[in-house]
Amino acid sequence: MMPAALVAALAVFAFLSAGPAGAQDAEAVLRQTFTTGGTAALEKGNYPEAERLLKAALTEAGKYPKEYIQLNAILEKLGSCYLRQGKLADAEPLYLRLSESCARYKGDSSPAYADSLYNLALLYGRQGKVEQARDSLTRALAIYQQAGAGSTADDLARADCAYGLALINFKRADYSECEANLKTAIGLYDRLCGESSADFTDGISLLSRVYAHDEKYELAEKLGRRALELDESLRGKGDAAVAADHYQLGILAEKQGQLNQAADSLAAGVAIYDQLAAAAKASKKTGKADVATVSANPARQQAERSKAAGADAGSRARSLDKLADMSTVTPYQAMHAYAAVLGKLGRLPEAKRLEARARAAEKVALTGK
Repeated sequence: MMPAALVAALAVFAFLSAGPAGAQDAEAVLRQTFTTGGTAALEKGNYPEAERLLKAALTEAGKYPKEYIQLNAILEKLGSCYLRQGKLADAEPLYLRLSESCARYKGDSSPAYADSLYNLALLYGRQGKVEQARDSLTRALAIYQQAGAGSTADDLARADCAYGLALINFKRADYSECEANLKTAIGLYDRLCGESSADFTDGISLLSRVYAHDEKYELAEKLGRRALELDESLRGKGDAAVAADHYQLGILAEKQGQLNQAADSLAAGVAIYDQLAAAAKASKKTGKADVATVSANPARQQAERSKAAGADAGSRARSLDKLADMSTVTPYQAMHAYAAVLGKLGRLPEAKRLEARARAAEKVALTGK
């Protein structure tokens, strides 16, 4: 069998040797050798390989007339690769270039331009530029809504924009607007991905938190318990999302004065975070992940989203990632909350030990020391 490196080298030679008449064949070689290979590596989480292939694709694409090359798709995939690795400074010029290209060649009221605004919102969210993320999502959502119900790819994009705005409005304590955003997103996720999907579960989990802030405790608990049930089934009982569900139920019980129930829920959440920390430590030491305790691989959620988007999303230069939750529960938050409840229950020695652990974990998280 011919080595993969030699196959790639011969494909590059064929591409570079192609004249104008063979440009479309050359494009096919480029797409198969670099773009498709880079996309496959990205979906598998092999980011160094994806980055190498996609950078090569971008370099080669720049040498040929743009009508022969799906440049926007390459820009989006490489930007997503950088984003997932936390290389935000590398992702930003690619996403800005993508947005400019979509506006120029597709128009500033096109779904393609809305897609590029969504990609920028993902970047701004990771950079902590909340208002810029909000502006990009608002503009993108307006374009999708103006277009009306279209392809499933458009509807999934509309759902993601609404969910992203919900996260931002939750952080801004605008719970009324957040609730409206979530109801839009949840309805679309239910139709596109089904109730037994991570997207739907993320939506009802956040809506439970909104209802808790509005003191609609019965609704909050009903949704919170449903989110827990779905997360345990979809992601596994040792997942960080399940720990966060236990935390939210514990906080909700505490607000209603149900301290023993709060302690049980918070204890369950802290136990999961401890298991994840131990697994991460072991993985770092051995280089092997403990699949029984490490948080679930996001590949399943990406597969669900790709399936929901359908074949019509194949040429879309839009990320299938979602805006990061800017109010994510941290392990030390759960420890602080559990320690406070233990104190109220009069279990002071346990509370003191746990609070010391929480402070140590918070210091490490914030300073790295």
